[in-house]
Amino acid sequence: MNYTYDIFLSYTRKHPHSQWVNEVFYPLFVPYVEDALNCKITVFKDDREIKSGSDWENVILNSLLQSRIMVPILSPSYFMSEWCKREFQVFHYRQIKQGFMSEQNPYGLIVPIRINDGDFFPDCVKRIQSLDCRNHFRIGEGFKATARYVELQDILLSWANDVAQAVLNSKGITLQLANLDWINESKEEVDLSTKIKILKPSV
Repeated sequence: MNYTYDIFLSYTRKHPHSQWVNEVFYPLFVPYVEDALNCKITVFKDDREIKSGSDWENVILNSLLQSRIMVPILSPSYFMSEWCKREFQVFHYRQIKQGFMSEQNPYGLIVPIRINDGDFFPDCVKRIQSLDCRNHFRIGEGFKATARYVELQDILLSWANDVAQAVLNSKGITLQLANLDWINESKEEVDLSTKIKILKPSV
């Protein structure tokens, strides 16, 4: 069975975070990654993929298992959101179970962007290299007329290669959608209020 999505985009809908994602980040993100991969990509973005009348919780949880990698937009507000934390828990647990984040394979399936200094992030999150966009977390048309917006384009254009590489790294991983137990296990194994337990990939 093939993956449904190349990328799961995880972010809080709290203002101004969601506006930054929708108006500043997302319109640049997709074409830059497609250029880096030289192909079309499929992105899970909740406001586009969750249809009226659907069970939104199950759509999100199943999509986490059907996505190759995750791109979370990290801030203190992200970790104040129970659902954002849940999404991160599931994906972090999944990548470890699939053999990533180990001494033999230190790379991961989570490629974060940081719009805050991260001092209050959980320990396991601080260990994951993230793209620093603190100086570019601005909204409004006025921002798009500044030098910082041009700088953000340069930054994202370069960073898109890291996202593309993570997608390519995932392609040897068999989709294990049937293993829905990972969703419940991740709650016990990944504690985002403090730190993660040391997990060993299954042999």
